[in-house]
Amino acid sequence: MEKASPFTAFIHRFSKQIISNRSGKFCFCCSAWIFLCWFFPLTQIVSLGVEILLAFFRWAQLARPLELFQFHLWLIAKNRLPTQVSLLSYGRIDHALCAFCNVTPDSIDHLFFDCHVSATIAYFWASRCHIPWRNRPWVNNLAWAMKLLLGKDFYYSIARFSFGAIYHLIWKKRNSLIFRGEMLEISAMKNHIIKVVRENTLTFTNVLDNTRNMRLQRSWGLDPSIFSNALSA
Repeated sequence: MEKASPFTAFIHRFSKQIISNRSGKFCFCCSAWIFLCWFFPLTQIVSLGVEILLAFFRWAQLARPLELFQFHLWLIAKNRLPTQVSLLSYGRIDHALCAFCNVTPDSIDHLFFDCHVSATIAYFWASRCHIPWRNRPWVNNLAWAMKLLLGKDFYYSIARFSFGAIYHLIWKKRNSLIFRGEMLEISAMKNHIIKVVRENTLTFTNVLDNTRNMRLQRSWGLDPSIFSNALSA
């Protein structure tokens, strides 16, 4: 049996549920869809059959935030995001600049988090999780996360979840800026991260009320009823 890569182990720890029909493997249809969109016209994609399209849209409609974040991290690790640098290298576009800073074409390293705008989101996340942070290339970020965020308790669960959330948010906001002409509001992005994290913790109960967990609860403004002693209070 092929040994799991460190990144696969990190994703499995990120959540017990891995994308794709709950089978334990990443969804081929989803990754294939993004890959095909890079290199082929839509007419050629459609000619391959409707099953791929239907599978993709079914997954997109039913996927929960945790699954979306997992899949997005996997796409980054596989260098499958259609960044401006990638599209320029394949001749799909002639010119582009980062939608956040308007200084240089975006790439995986630039978006996560060489860009001074996206870096503010990373520092915001780190401050809420009380984690020391410095900007690194993506590969270094991944190695750092696999080393630091692999614990099983409540604190590490929230840190991993919010780690995936900021990557997904930055990519989603980048697309909204480019394709929908939305305005850039850093405060709104931060508020979105807080909202997503708070909603995720609604599934937690009987959390150990130690100093670190209580500090995390106050940082994110989480419902204190998650703690084990709240039931007896």
